[in-house]
Amino acid sequence: METLRTRRIQQPAVAEQLLQDFVQKTGGIPDRAHRVLHFDDLPGDLQPIVTVATRAGQSWSGWTDDDEHVWLFTAEVLLSLAAERGGAVLQVHVYREDGHLKGSGLWVSDEAGRWLPSPSQ
Repeated sequence: METLRTRRIQQPAVAEQLLQDFVQKTGGIPDRAHRVLHFDDLPGDLQPIVTVATRAGQSWSGWTDDDEHVWLFTAEVLLSLAAERGGAVLQVHVYREDGHLKGSGLWVSDEAGRWLPSPSQ
């Protein structure tokens, strides 16, 4: 059963859904922010980050508040830790609109659907 759940988490669409859930629950973006759906709508400084992340099999999520603020999140699902930690585990990186890394960390989804910081492995 755990193997089936792990395989499901590995699917790209599921990984993207996990990242969207993470951003909406813990991303620290304003309520008025909305998703940037297209690569070409991202600032030029963020596009190379998305290209590298996508080639590495990671998901990305861009957000803007239309006041020149943009947040970019990239995430990798860490299958090796999912069974051990009892839920989906994401390695998340957050970038500012100028392309500089704002922060990163491991996050695990608990049974209640909350995202909690996870100790590094």
